[in-house]
Amino acid sequence: MFACLLLHLSTIALGQSGWTTQSPIGHNQGTLPCQDIWDLPIQITNNLNNTFGAKLAVTDNGVHLVYVAGSMFYKRSTDLGETWSDEFIVVPVDSLNGQIFIRPFVADGENLFFVWQNLLSSAIKLRRSTDSGSSWEKPKVVVAQHPLRNYGSPVISARGESVYVALNGVHLGNWQVFFTRSTDGGDTWSPVELITTGYGHMVYDIYSTGGEVLLVMDWSSTNFGYEIAHMVSTDGGLSWSSEYQLSTVDSLQSWEGHLAGDNEGNVFVCWLDAKYGSTGYGGKILSRKSTDNGSSWQDEVSVNVVPSAVYASVSGGQSGLHVVWGDERAGTFNGRIYYSSSSNGDSAWCEEVLLSDSDDFSITPALAATSSFVHSVWSNNSLSPTQMMHTRAPVPPTSVSQDGVGGHENHQARLACYPNPFNESVVISFTLQTSSHVRLAVHNLLGEELIVLKNGIEAAGPKSFTFSGKRLASGVYYVIVETGVSKEAIPIVLLR
Repeated sequence: MFACLLLHLSTIALGQSGWTTQSPIGHNQGTLPCQDIWDLPIQITNNLNNTFGAKLAVTDNGVHLVYVAGSMFYKRSTDLGETWSDEFIVVPVDSLNGQIFIRPFVADGENLFFVWQNLLSSAIKLRRSTDSGSSWEKPKVVVAQHPLRNYGSPVISARGESVYVALNGVHLGNWQVFFTRSTDGGDTWSPVELITTGYGHMVYDIYSTGGEVLLVMDWSSTNFGYEIAHMVSTDGGLSWSSEYQLSTVDSLQSWEGHLAGDNEGNVFVCWLDAKYGSTGYGGKILSRKSTDNGSSWQDEVSVNVVPSAVYASVSGGQSGLHVVWGDERAGTFNGRIYYSSSSNGDSAWCEEVLLSDSDDFSITPALAATSSFVHSVWSNNSLSPTQMMHTRAPVPPTSVSQDGVGGHENHQARLACYPNPFNESVVISFTLQTSSHVRLAVHNLLGEELIVLKNGIEAAGPKSFTFSGKRLASGVYYVIVETGVSKEAIPIVLLR
């Protein structure tokens, strides 16, 4: 599976027929090289029905996938995506469940949760695993059927024993957002509460940091189409702030808001927006960053270059913010999957990377990032029936300054490894800006130090060391270099 392909996509020139050259505030897309060592996409399902609606989640012990193929299926990888288990049905389509409408799939520690809408009864149900997917508890009803509200489209977030679910429902003739929570890991649930008022709201994502819970929703007024707004609770969902509008009100649509957070405590919201030029249903992916759990937001920035995104998935982590999206720049029935990332979620986004095969019709991607890999899956509509594809890439290197603030601009060593993945040996190189004490070591995924390649004073300038993996098993390892002012780590992949 680890056959690698350089998929470095050059920046697409703007100004061609159909595209606009107008850019959002802070736009700096395409000025940085992107992580360009991705596995060749492989087919990981072989279902008799079309597969769609993929959702990814990651735990300490695995990468987890749920998707719909008539029934709802689950499969996982316990070796960082190299191989995948057989699929099995976690929610059948029968007289009890009806047609499945899948919504987000989340992980917290070894706990996995997903919620879905039963289209026969409009009840919202949940299923949980407490052992990283080895076994699954029986489905639980989160919200029972209501004769007037027509509940649907649930979203979920979990932190420890606190589990939060938001959903849409009808109130006084308008779509509104309702909320419920569990304080015992999903066993029992609070009464459903209406938390929005006004013309119309459709919740799209929920994110929690502990006591703080954030919602992002499509919001409409009587004058314009849908825009993006959010609400914040600072007491675990007991009370909610007023709505805060994130996108600019205009005559063009904004839709599909997504929330993610990184290891620095920042929160990001990304959405699709047609106001910077669109092709049919496509648009720009815009992002805003909050450093105070949604109390205030930085200016919007653009993630993609060509305004033809139709579906996006977002994931945060120790390496910044990652975004993958379906794209129709080659035509409505010629969908492609693209990826970009930012180390800090601000204005500096890397060049777009094409993940899917250029000859495939690929749609509805999902994304999840671990400390070592970024994973993406999507539906390949060129196969009959449609099947799921998977690819992955090592996360970009991170740096930590002496005061603990992460970044890429101020690091001392500028660490790089080549080739990566490698078979027998890898060359580790970096450049010291000043003379410094250097400790260079290789660690396994448990954090255990395996070998020290350098521990002493080095003069300023370029450095190069060769590491042999002949005595090690295939897998992921970390090269860590520490200087007097910074610490950097990069994953390396050993293949046999």
